[in-house]
Amino acid sequence: ILNNKIVKPTPVKEGMNILGSSIHLNTVPEKYRKLKLIGRGTTSLVFELNDHEVIILTRDEMKNDWLQHSNLAQYVETLELSHPKILLANKPVYVLKMPKLFKLDSKNKKIIKAVQNLYDKQNQIRGSDYHTFINRLTEEIEKFFHDQESLNDFMSFISNYDQGQYSFDFLERNFMQDTNGKIIATDPIVSQ
Repeated sequence: ILNNKIVKPTPVKEGMNILGSSIHLNTVPEKYRKLKLIGRGTTSLVFELNDHEVIILTRDEMKNDWLQHSNLAQYVETLELSHPKILLANKPVYVLKMPKLFKLDSKNKKIIKAVQNLYDKQNQIRGSDYHTFINRLTEEIEKFFHDQESLNDFMSFISNYDQGQYSFDFLERNFMQDTNGKIIATDPIVSQ
């Protein structure tokens, strides 16, 4: 509601595509909206704070938990933003600050592709015992990617959650790298 009129949020447009975000840009407070929008996803918007840091607004509770648990991000505040879908309007928006990350180089893209293949292989033979599946997947990742702390930390983190709370999202776009080329798991799960 703005000036006693109901304002319907409109999606941000980028080229010919409409962004499918659960956060509409015109509902974001001005202090964030004035920053350059550099990334977006289904549940999040990413703004450039300065040359080295970004601000993330997300409705995804597990993403918020993971980024803070892994010390990748610092909590800034929680917002209540409107949304035309009641289910989303009732979910808080977490504001986080973290270092700016970069797209994967070709070497790291190959590593993530291998992780995807391991996941697919383990998922095909998983059966009904979810914890055995997670343990096998974790062992495989540790065996092949022992030098990738973020992947190993993520598997340890996720093992504490019930399988009904999330889905894996091991797509390349959900992994980035820092200035040293270290792979960072930024969004490899989706809250249910």
